[in-house]
Amino acid sequence: MRLKGKVALITGAGSGMGRAASVLFAREGAKVAAIDVTEASAAETARMIKSSGGEAISLRADVSDSEDSRAMVEETVRAFGGLDVLYNNAGIEGESGFIAQLSEEAFDRVIAINLRGVWLGMKYGLPRIVERGGGSVINTASVAGIVGLKGAAAYCA
Repeated sequence: MRLKGKVALITGAGSGMGRAASVLFAREGAKVAAIDVTEASAAETARMIKSSGGEAISLRADVSDSEDSRAMVEETVRAFGGLDVLYNNAGIEGESGFIAQLSEEAFDRVIAINLRGVWLGMKYGLPRIVERGGGSVINTASVAGIVGLKGAAAYCA
């Protein structure tokens, strides 16, 4: 159990890679805070972990919102006594379209979740990791940040 006694906060934990990482981290001994913008999805991930004998809580948070990001970290610390691993996994592809056709709102939404959300997670999570004497931060990214995709300007940015 490589993560025994560790506390992991995972965003985007309601599906896909976030759910898979949550279940894997719990299997390796971590106490998991499953965070998702959809409360029911986060709760399902936590239920899966608990049904396998792990420890988990679920929290609803919009990672692009400063108060939600602060609260997800503080609730995790309150529930488990600290934070060792911050996995910023939440992200969206957003609306597809050529740059000239993409609305500013659509662009801003992708940037708010995919970039600002990672920054907010670190803003509030890093001080708590430092309090424990160190830990790990994992920020999910896409190859689209290196190799552009047609019609995905905001996502690639």
